Amino acid sequence: LNHALEGDAESPGAHINLGLNYLKDGNVSMAIQEFNTVIKADPTNELAYFNVGFAYYTLAVSLKGSGKESQAREAIEESNRAYQSALKLKPDYTEAAYNIGYNFQTIKDYTNAALWYQKTLEINATYAQAYFSLGTMNQLLGNNQEAAKAYCQLIKLNPSDLANEVNTVKETVKSLGGCH
Repeated sequence: LNHALEGDAESPGAHINLGLNYLKDGNVSMAIQEFNTVIKADPTNELAYFNVGFAYYTLAVSLKGSGKESQAREAIEESNRAYQSALKLKPDYTEAAYNIGYNFQTIKDYTNAALWYQKTLEINATYAQAYFSLGTMNQLLGNNQEAAKAYCQLIKLNPSDLANEVNTVKETVKSLGGCH
């Protein structure tokens, strides 16, 4: 891991790389520490905030898997704060907005998840995964017409990296009345 700090050990990139290595090795607390080192030195580093957000999400999943629901929710809240900080610094940070939605989906807050997937699409109208996720959330909320609209947009984009999802939603859209 310390190879990540070779060269300029205090550079933001070195700390981010070290944090990513810690994450890969499952050491979430050390990863958060490295990303926070970058934030402390450079509070305008949106990538550091984004990575802190992902690290807290990783922690939340682990806590949830251990049955620690309230601690998992706290970790999701920390993750969302970090992603929101990244978005304040870079308002077109599509992945940060999407990940906030995904965090809400993880804790089954489908209404907020749908809102954040919609915000993601306001930032980037071609972010195909957000259409799939927005459709799914709307379907879970019983908003079938809104689900069909999102799914139809996904079908229209027809992204090759989401071919399975596109095929799945084609059948769903038929059952919801088709695309208009």
